[in-house]
Parts: sequence; structure tokens; C-alpha cells
Amino acid sequence: MRGDHNLEPLRDALAQGVERLALIADAMPQLVWLARADGTIEFYNRRWIEYTGLDIEATNDEYGKAKGVVHPEDLAPLWERWSDALATGVPYESEYRLRNAADGEYRWFIARALPVHDERGVIVRWVGTCTDVDEQRRARDNLRLIAEASDVLFESFDSTTNLQRLTELLVPEAADYVAVLLADSEDRLRTVASAHRDPEGAAVLERVRGERLFAPEAERHEVRRLRENRPRVIRDFNVGAARDAFRPYLAGTIAPLNPLSSITIPLYSRGVMLGALYVFHEVSGRRYGDGDLPLFTEIGRRASIAIENASSYERERRIAETFQRASLPLSLPRPHGIVVDAIFTPGSEESEVGGDWYDSVALRDGSLLISVGDVMGRGLHAAVIMARIRQLIAAIALYESDPALILDSADHFVRQGSPEMIITAFVGIIDPTRTTMRYANAGHRFPLLRRGDETTELRATGLPLGVRGEVATTSHALDLMGARLLVLYTDGLVEERGASEEREQRLRSVVMTDAIMHANEPAAFIRDACLRERRRDDVAILAIRFEPGESWSFTAENAQAANDARGDFVRYLRGRDLDDEAIEAAELVFGELVGNVVRHAPGPIDVQLDWSGEVPALHVIDRGKSFSGTARLPTNPLSEGGRGLFIAEQLSKRVTIEHVPGFGNHICAELELEGPEGRAPVRKYAGE
Repeated sequence: MRGDHNLEPLRDALAQGVERLALIADAMPQLVWLARADGTIEFYNRRWIEYTGLDIEATNDEYGKAKGVVHPEDLAPLWERWSDALATGVPYESEYRLRNAADGEYRWFIARALPVHDERGVIVRWVGTCTDVDEQRRARDNLRLIAEASDVLFESFDSTTNLQRLTELLVPEAADYVAVLLADSEDRLRTVASAHRDPEGAAVLERVRGERLFAPEAERHEVRRLRENRPRVIRDFNVGAARDAFRPYLAGTIAPLNPLSSITIPLYSRGVMLGALYVFHEVSGRRYGDGDLPLFTEIGRRASIAIENASSYERERRIAETFQRASLPLSLPRPHGIVVDAIFTPGSEESEVGGDWYDSVALRDGSLLISVGDVMGRGLHAAVIMARIRQLIAAIALYESDPALILDSADHFVRQGSPEMIITAFVGIIDPTRTTMRYANAGHRFPLLRRGDETTELRATGLPLGVRGEVATTSHALDLMGARLLVLYTDGLVEERGASEEREQRLRSVVMTDAIMHANEPAAFIRDACLRERRRDDVAILAIRFEPGESWSFTAENAQAANDARGDFVRYLRGRDLDDEAIEAAELVFGELVGNVVRHAPGPIDVQLDWSGEVPALHVIDRGKSFSGTARLPTNPLSEGGRGLFIAEQLSKRVTIEHVPGFGNHICAELELEGPEGRAPVRKYAGE
């Protein structure tokens, strides 16, 4: 136990009698007490009685002796340590808060006591002191709380999440509940973060999240006060007046809140009022004073800096992301016989933009250049380098047809102009007949090729741009006979700490679905099916699908677009010199399948008519939940639901349903369509 230099003199004075002890104790600034061996208090000095307002008779009743004096949160540990000292005879020490009778405030004290022995060594009394250490304790706690507040405020660039964590940190240690209101560009104050020590209060605050709490005139008045940038302490809160300042429709919602005292800290940065931090005492019974302002003012200052930093970062991120998107192709070629689709998805808001790209360019001889790559590094500089390299590869391809030499030339420019950069890239050139492709790789992920019912990687190695130097590389040739889908992508699609293997397997599974062969936007299909949650890294996907067929896209909510697609479908069939009765049946299948999706799966719908097989097939793809697809009539003959699949199956050779996890459903109906010679025209895959 840390020593109290006053305890030994007090114990010596006690040897001369209690009266001598009382005389010395009443002259001391500390609270002094004397207890019997069983812990019963038999003496308090004058300072104790003045501070607590209680004498011996008012406190000597077992466990309840400290109730009303000791802070409720400190009562149990105090009693546990005192009981242990009484049982073992070891010196006693404990820190706790004592209530001042004059103002009702609690202050921190350190209590110490020594046993007093008789000539036989038996404990007969305890003499103790309570020393005011409030300033030291609060300074220590405030420094810790400020440090912890800094940790949560600057943990990420998501200011809303950081402010929410700040409110949860302050409750209940420094407040019973806390709310942060931020001002928008028109000085409207909205609740963005809050916390309450009690679940009922927390539920109340959650219901007003995002709301403008103040009535219009009260809000204007509050904004004027916040612009003065002066903290406010309300020792005794006027609940009635406060409720009059709130919007009337919120009166019932906030009724359970009954603050006793509050502090308002304006949030300011670079002369701009950002909002305010509001802290309240309610159920604890404590009231704020001017001594509490330094803590909350410092926390408010740091919160203001964090908000400004997050805003600045978001502005810079938007600029970089806008540049990055503008640097990608505005449109892609639409060559006959293949679908070229691409998509870019930026990473999470906490991360900077990167240098991912995709590109596809129709060359003068009818060949098709495809490329994908990733600049190592993040931020606007990476986006600028990405734009240069993408355009450079496209320009070199106008004069050089060998992908390996294209990459070597790009490497030369990288090493000359940006020697610190490392860039991975894949370049392929599909010949004008769409039967072969030459390709080369510069350290990039291997693309996936789907041929028939198999998926393989285009395994070609090579050093990244920026480090290739004089290392010789060669291009590879790929026969596209039977090729159905080629997928190029950046590593953000599959790389994730501890789960990359699972992500890669998910990508392969998606590439092998039947649905992807009939989705009008296969790259978006891959993105939506694979990225079920936001990733930190950017993602670029370029998908090349061979032999697409006729297709239509619309949303379930757009009835006119669905009707137009149905009309186009019928006109297309009539242009192929098909039997009228078969066309009418096919139109009915189209209508029933689309109608079924419209009723059960809101969102985008893709429809494709595929003539590449022995039997023409109508494919309908939605983004809805999985369903059983039972083809039977409803038991209620008047019901509109349940009959669509039944009718489609009766008018088709076969109907199959495929559910794509994380994406939606794919329905395929093999149609009873025959041309003048008894069968539908047959188209081959690329190269056949």
C-alpha cells in the first residue's frame, strides 16, 4: 500500500486517547475516521461531516452505511476491499467517489486505513483518511478518454461510423447519452450518431437518426449559437423548454428522454461550423459543471478535425474516381458474332482508388484488341498512370500485332517515364475470323476460358511492366474452336485475406453457369454473382462471349419496355419465315415467363433467344430469390399466380430452372419452332 504520512501520527495520537485523535483530526484538511475492529464507525472528523453532511448515526447501518455518500458504481468494490481488510488485517486502500452535500457533485478520493493493535497484537481499531484526488484522477481519466477518442475518430475515413463509435465510447463513462448533429450545406442539423446507456433510450435515439430534431425557428436559433463557437453548460436542464424547440411530430418519440444536465460543444474547422456534440446526464443523477468543459472541448476539437479530414479525403477520392472512370473506355466495340462487355467497380470508401483498367479496341484489319491490367499503388497518381498505359497499349496495337512486343514496348515507356511503377497487364488480339487469339501476359492473373463444359486458365507468364527489361517473352496462340466465354479480370474480384481460394472457386462456378451464356451483360453478371459484399480493392472485368443470339433487357417495373420487347420478339420470329401457330405459342411462352418474373422478382430482366443449338431456346434471367419452379396449375381456378410455368411447359419441349447463388434465376424454355424445312436455322460457335 502506498503510504499516507498522516496515518502514523494519527495512530500514535490514538494511543493517547480518542480525544487527542479528534483534536488532531479536526485540524486536518482530509476526511478522517475511526472504526472498531468489526468495521463499525465510531468517529468522523469535522471535515467529513461538512463534506458529506452525514454523521455517525446516519451512516452506521452495515452495507447501507455508504449509500448516498459513495457513488453507486463504486459502492460494491469499496465494500469488498473493506471487508477483505477486516478479515485479513492488511492495510486498506481504495479509490472511490464521495458526494459533496453542498452541491451534490461527486469527487474522487483515495481512502487508506491502518489497523491499531493492543499489547497482545490483536486489532482493536482502524484509523483511516480520505484524501481528495479528484483533479489528478479526472486528469488521468480525461487523458485516457481523449486518447481513446482519437483512436476511434481517426480509425477510418468514414466519419459517420467514427462518430458513432465516439458516442459509444463516451457512454456511460462521461455521459448518460450523447448525440452528434451535423449541418448540411443549407445549415440543416441532422442526427448522425448517438448512444444511450439504457436500451430504451438507445431505441429512442435510433428512431431519430437522420432526422432534423429542431423546429425551423429553433434550428435557426441553434445554428446562430453554434456559429459563435462557444461551448455551453446547462447545469439544470429545462426539459419542457427543450421539447418546445423540437419538431411537433417528434414529441412523442423523444418523450422518454429526461436530461438533467447537458453540455453543447460546437464542431468547427477552418472557420466553418460543422455541427455539434451534445452530451447529457440523465439517470446517473450527475450534473455537469465548468470543470467538465476541457474534456469535451478537446474531444470536440479532435472530432472536428476528423470530420474535415474525412470530407477532404472524400473530395479527393471523388476527383480521382471520376478521373479513373473517365479514363476507361466510354464505349466498347460491338463486332458481329461476339458480345464484348466490361464493368468497373471501385473499392470500399475507406480505400483510395487504384489503377485497374479494361479495354477493347477494334483494329483496322478487323482484329479485336483486348487488355486488362492493374497499376500497383493507389490514389490519383495510379489512376493517371493507368490512363496512360491503357491508351499506350491501344496505340501500339495499331502498328504492332504481336501482344508480347506490345507489352515490351509499353514496358520501355514505363521504365523511361515512371521507373518507380510496377504494372501487371494481359493483352490479347482476336483475329478477324474469330477463330484464333494471340496473347501475352505481364504478371497478371490468368484469364478464364470456357470451352464446352470445361473452364481453363490461359497460363502465360511474364514479368510486369516496369521490370521486364531485356527478358525475352513470346506470345501464345489460342484456337477458339468451341470457345464460348473468355473472362479477363483484376485481382480485386477474387483476392481476400483468408478466402481467396473460396472466391476463385466461386468465380469458376459462375463462369460455368448456363445463365451467364444468356445474360445480356456477362461482366455485370459476374460482378453481381461474385461480389456479394463490398470489397476494399477495385475490380475490373472484361467478358468476351461468342455467338450471342438475339437479346432484350428491361426492368420488371417497366411494363411498356416489357411489352415492346415482346413485340420485337414476335417481329424477329416472323422475319425468319416460321409457322404462325408456332410463333403464337412462342409469344405466349415469352409472355408467361416474363410475367412470372415481373410478379416475383423486381429489378433487371434479361431475355435471349439462342439459335445455336439443335433446338431454339428462350432464356429469361432475373435477380430474384430462388424458387422451386413447380409447373402445375393453382388449386384456385381464379388465381393469377402459379399458372405461368405450367403454360410455358405445356407449349415448350422442355423448361429448366437454374438458380445462381448471390444473383438470381435463369429459366430456359426449348421452343417448338420450325422453319419451312422442318427445323430452326442452326448457328455454330466461334470457329466451328
